[in-house]
This record gives sequence, C-alpha cells and structure tokens, in this order.
Amino acid sequence: NFCREDKDSAIAYYQKAIQFFSKHKPKYMFNTDEAYTSLLFICNYFDQKTSFETILLKKIADSKVKSISDYICLSKFYLLEDNIEKAQFYLEEAEKMNPENFDIYRLKAHLAYVTGTKIILEGFYMRKASRLAKTDDDNYRLYLQSTIYDILNNRPNDAFNKLNSIKRNRVDCETCDRLISKYFKIEN
Repeated sequence: NFCREDKDSAIAYYQKAIQFFSKHKPKYMFNTDEAYTSLLFICNYFDQKTSFETILLKKIADSKVKSISDYICLSKFYLLEDNIEKAQFYLEEAEKMNPENFDIYRLKAHLAYVTGTKIILEGFYMRKASRLAKTDDDNYRLYLQSTIYDILNNRPNDAFNKLNSIKRNRVDCETCDRLISKYFKIEN
C-alpha cells in the first residue's frame, strides 16, 4: 500500500500491524517505539501529520497503563512540527513516569539546542543521557547527536574527530560516511 501511494490503506495497515504485533509477538521481536517512528514517517510522507497525532493521543487516552514511549514519541512529533511548547509538555510527562530514561534527556538536550537555551543546559542533559546510556546503540546515538551539534556550531575539528571515533567502534556507519563526505569533502 505504501509503495502504491495508497495513503489511507498504508496508514490503516500499519496501525493494524502495530495492534496485532504488540499483542502477539514477544517484545524482543517487536519494538513498539520503532513501529510508531515508522508510522510517523509514513504519515509525514503522505502529509497526514494530524493522523499520527490523533492516533497517538487516542492511544494515550485509551490506555489503562501509560507508556513512556507514547509520550516520547508524541514529543518527537511536536518537535518535528515546531510546536516546542507541546514537545516540552509531553517530554515532562514522560519524565514524571521515569526520570531515569535515556531518550528523555537526549530529547531534552535537543530541545535546549533548538530553542537556543543556554548551552550549559544542553550540556547538562547530554551528560545526564550519557550516564543513563545502557547499550552501544545508546552511546552511538548520543555521540552522533553531539557530533551534529559540533557541525552546526562550526566546530569542525571536534565533529571530525568524533565521526572518526564512531567509525572505529562501529563497523558500518553510513551516517558517518555521509556526514564526512558532505561536510568535510572527503570521499570514503
């Protein structure tokens, strides 16, 4: 449905898949966060952003057990929509549920960066996220986020060194290769 650009069917199909797999697949086989991130991509692709917002708000309202992931996902959605106030609100709701969540502080750091809040606050959230990182993937995402800030803040040496560090520790980093070739004009 997605490839045929049948937007209504693609969104409906993905919603059904999320509902089915979340009930019938073990957690290690199905990641709800990734599924909602994909649904957000599909909704954005078809310019159906309000569909995603409606789906997630309804899920939150109907849930007997609140999921921190839903609030983080909704915060990301509002950040993409440039609705910083709502992004912060849902992120703070997520933080109330679990103040020790890695993704909350990565997103808080990004909100601090986007809003131009003092760099000290951005650094505080990045350090807190670093302390909460549990996997190599968490560390990779955090280090890459920091690298991108270095690029945006015109600190090319720091960014280049971080990208090379990531590449030494990660077999395939296509994102690193793209950033190096685009911002440093080095072909890999």
